[in-house]
This record gives sequence, C-alpha cells and structure tokens, in this order.
Amino acid sequence: RADVAMTDSQDLLDRLVALGARRHGTYLLNWGVDLERFAPAPDRRAVRRELGLGDGPLVLSPRALTPLYRPQVIADAFELVAPEVAGAQLVLKHIGIDEPDLGRPLPAGARVVGHVPYEALADYYRAADVCVSIPASDSSPRSVWEAMACGCACVLSDLPWVHELIEDGRHALVVAPEPEPVAAAVRRLLTDRELARRIGEQARALVLAERDQRVEMDRLSALYARVAT
Repeated sequence: RADVAMTDSQDLLDRLVALGARRHGTYLLNWGVDLERFAPAPDRRAVRRELGLGDGPLVLSPRALTPLYRPQVIADAFELVAPEVAGAQLVLKHIGIDEPDLGRPLPAGARVVGHVPYEALADYYRAADVCVSIPASDSSPRSVWEAMACGCACVLSDLPWVHELIEDGRHALVVAPEPEPVAAAVRRLLTDRELARRIGEQARALVLAERDQRVEMDRLSALYARVAT
C-alpha cells in the first residue's frame, strides 16, 4: 500500500514487485558516495603507517564478521595467498561489540580492528590494495562503492547486483565466494600491480559517473517532494 518503495539495485527492485509492490511506485536510488571524502591516496603505504599497520600489501575486509559475509572464507583465502606475497596483511573490520567468531584462528598476518568511525573509514580504503566483499546475499552495498571510489581494487562475490554496472575484469574481479577462487583473485591483484592499478582507476571512474552522492540525494529529495504533494 506504500506510495513509494525504494531500493538500491534492480535485482532487489524486481523482488519487491514480485512481492506485490506496484511497478509504477518503485524507484531505484542509491546512497551514493561522498567523492571528496572517498578518494585515492597518493601513497598507500603512508596511510598504512598512519593507521599503525605494516608496510606490506594490504587486503581489507570491510564487512561484518558474521556468517553472511563469509569471513572464514576470506581468512582461508588469505592463508593460501600470504606465503606467496611478502609482508601481506589482512585487516578484518568488526562492527559488533562482541568477540568475533571466525570459526578458526586468525591466519598469520591478519588482524581484527573494532569499530571504525565513519570519518575514518576512507583511510582504510585508501590504505588497502585489495578490498574483499563476498557475502551470500547483498544489494549494491555502499562499502563497495566507497572502496572503489578510493581506487581500491575489489574482489566481489558473483551476485546479481554486481552485474548491473560492474564489469568483471574491468571494475572489479567477480568470483565464486569460495577459498580457492577468492585466493586466486587476491593473488592476481597483489602480484599484478598494473592490473590492480587499472581496475582501481576504472572503478573510481564508474563511481564518479554513477554514484555521486549529491546527485543521488537530489533525486531522493525530489522524490520526497513529489510524495508530499
């Protein structure tokens, strides 16, 4: 019965309609990204040092450490890659207040960081060489777009929302969310620096074209105005 139903991916919008939402009352809108706050760093190593991290290549998992986001798969994949990449490190961001349970010990070179204030999030994306987001279910997460805006090459699980705008091999590497495929993608990005640079640049360009927060919020404001009248 809602006048408006909004969501951030076409896949989820189609599911809303299948559940009974009126097609003419559904709207595709995104949170958007603050393109000034989330921008590439001139020197990733310098940002890592400011965060108290090591100088070595950094893999970041910015999602919650709950089964939906497959942190154990990320840890297993990193354990396969780390012996082949000198100084490699994995940072798992934990947003909860309880102790995370990965179902296994942390691999060597990995650490968990607790709550990160929103104003500090950009530094983690700017410090990372690779961002891994491989949930079982998702719909155009802002964290991925923010990482891409920072020029960080992403490894993403093969979900419908990804293919709406993101091209595998151009804007990110899209994989089955299992240890071996994730490890292979992370390994490629950490060892082929030209590939990682190119994907990071093209990802940033995609965010500039499609996920400018100012544009998205103007669209949302205009939609609210239409509903109010």
